[in-house]
Amino acid sequence: MSAKQLDGAQLAILANRMAASENVVKPPSDGEADNHHSPSIVHIIGTGLTPTLLSLPLSTLHLLSQADVVLYDSLGLSHDDICRVVPKHCDVICVGKRGDSQKSWKQSEIDNLILQMAMMGTKQQPQQQSSKPTTILRLKGGDPFLYGRARTEIDTLKSNRIPYTYTPAISSCIAGPHLGGIPLTDPTL
Repeated sequence: MSAKQLDGAQLAILANRMAASENVVKPPSDGEADNHHSPSIVHIIGTGLTPTLLSLPLSTLHLLSQADVVLYDSLGLSHDDICRVVPKHCDVICVGKRGDSQKSWKQSEIDNLILQMAMMGTKQQPQQQSSKPTTILRLKGGDPFLYGRARTEIDTLKSNRIPYTYTPAISSCIAGPHLGGIPLTDPTL
């Protein structure tokens, strides 16, 4: 069955299966009894080279549809695109770095904001009887590990025992040559 033939219910089932198969990284215990339970999970997601809703994987769209907080870069999806997918209660915050005269976030401020959001606890949603863990998405343009400073964000999460997932994406370092018709591993060169 091609993607064009899938209806909304089938897409939702597929997205749920993809989200359920994600590997959640739980920071290792230091040998002591771990009584700390994080009320949140943070998903660090690369949006790739062409950050449009149509270019995102279904698993990312599914996570966006479940998000309580989205922290996004200026180079990633636009605020309007993100708001088309997230629930109405979701906080959408631009934390991008800028090269012009507009205010830019320092990496330490972003790390602290991620930690603050993750430590806030469970969030009671309207129309729900019980609370659920806070789902935080950190959307980064390109690939989070190439010029994306994801390491400091992950170090912050690890040191505070907050579970996270990481979803890589294609970076311009790889996609640029490919889009220009230049193979990076041509055996004849």
